[in-house]
This record gives sequence, C-alpha cells and structure tokens, in this order.
Amino acid sequence: MGQSHGHEKKDISPAEFDQLVRSSGFHSSDVHEMHEKFRKEFPKGYMDKKDFKKAYASMFPHGSGADAFTEHIFRIYDADHNGHISFDEFITTLHISSNGTPEEKLKASFRLYDVDHNGSITHKELTQILSSIYKSRQDPHAAAKAKEDGEKIMAKLDTDHNKKLSEAEFIHAAKSCPAILHILQGQ
Repeated sequence: MGQSHGHEKKDISPAEFDQLVRSSGFHSSDVHEMHEKFRKEFPKGYMDKKDFKKAYASMFPHGSGADAFTEHIFRIYDADHNGHISFDEFITTLHISSNGTPEEKLKASFRLYDVDHNGSITHKELTQILSSIYKSRQDPHAAAKAKEDGEKIMAKLDTDHNKKLSEAEFIHAAKSCPAILHILQGQ
C-alpha cells in the first residue's frame, strides 16, 4: 500500500485509511492521531532502520544488546522487506502486538526467529535471537543462557528431527507448552 519505487507516499487515501481502521481494530480517531504523529516524526513517509533504531534505543537506553535486538524487531515491522517501515506496516504490527490473536502473535514471533526468511528456524537463529533478547536485558550470561535455552527448545519442538523448526511446529509447541512460550517471549 502506498509504495512507489521503494519509497512511501506521505499521505494515505481515504480508502487506505478505512482499510487500516478495519484491519487494525483501532478506532478511526486513534489511527488518524497515529498517522499525524507518524507523518510529523517521519516526514519521508516511512521509518528507515536508523529512525527505528533511534526510537527503539530510547526504550532501552542501557541495554548493550538493544542494537542487535532492534535489527530483529525491524524485520517484523518491515513486512515487505524493502528496508522501510510504512505507516500501514507500523499500524499492522502494532495491532498484532497489542490486540492480535494468539495465533497472529505467534506468527509474528516466528518471523522474529526466522532470521533468513526461509520459512524455518535453526538452532543458530534461535540462539541468535535469544542472545540478543537477553543482552538487551543486560544479562551477564546472555550467550551461555541463549545456547542452553536454544538447545532445550530445539529438543522439545523439533518433532520431525530435521534440526529446524517449521512455523507449524513452532506454533503448535508454543501453544501446548507454556514453559517454551515463556522462553520464546524472553521472559
């Protein structure tokens, strides 16, 4: 929506606005307010990685791993992988994180862990994300804890023993095993 040669339009049409209100579940006045703020803060009409990192770092000013984790969070928001977060990508992801169904949230989590976008999660990817989560929380044992937790998760979730997790394995296991879900959410 609204893309032209890798850049976003600054305005959205009334039809696009109505679609965002319907799909996001936010009240139209909230979407309007968020759009105005987005346009003011990002006059190009989109947020690039630098903008996103700056905004995200302000939420984790003392976390040494926040920068690495920000890269991964950026991938979730940048749904079309064009290097920019448009207003509709921003609203859609915000909706999923705040009002989405458990299934939508798990699919977003899967995208976070699927670093190379190939439709599966390896132990390396799992460990990489867990480590960045733990580092962002200033855990002094982040790397060791991530490796250990990654091994536990793979052993429990890799039901077909192919050393990678499909989205179906990931979602099924996360729904059926609260302890695994707790780890995956970095808690």
